[in-house]
Amino acid sequence: MSGSHRTSFQQRLRYQVTPRTWPNELRRILDTIARLAAAWNEGDEAGYASHFTDDANYIAASGERYRGKAQIRTGYGWLFTTSLRGSRISLEIESVRSWSPVIALVTLRARLETPDDTVDGRHALIRSSLLMFLATGGWRVAALHGTRIADRRCGSRRPPSMWTSIGSP
Repeated sequence: MSGSHRTSFQQRLRYQVTPRTWPNELRRILDTIARLAAAWNEGDEAGYASHFTDDANYIAASGERYRGKAQIRTGYGWLFTTSLRGSRISLEIESVRSWSPVIALVTLRARLETPDDTVDGRHALIRSSLLMFLATGGWRVAALHGTRIADRRCGSRRPPSMWTSIGSP
């Protein structure tokens, strides 16, 4: 292990989460997620990217891959002035799990709305997993993977409207 990597890891360990401090850290994680959504809703690519680590790995629901904070900022700078201009995102936290004193896995559901419906309805509901690290300055997203939420339940091939009619007269 290189000296700089070891030092970075040791610096992260200084900010350990314990069962006693977890409620405060959970609040900080949720605050980070709220600021992430606020930056999106303002079309602020710099603010959005600031919540990611320098070497973050980001896979959008549309399939684009961004490597690092700089690519996230550039990519969303373009998107916020084109297809995602004026878009709004609302996030619902599904789960937060602490995997170590400095690592948390967040699963959330996102609803994306655009003023002119440029985003196809199938892409409007997204489930994302975020791997977050506690570092100097707070929690940061090290990896994000988003995927569309399927239009069916339990793997059924029937459209959702079929589910409402099952058992109905």
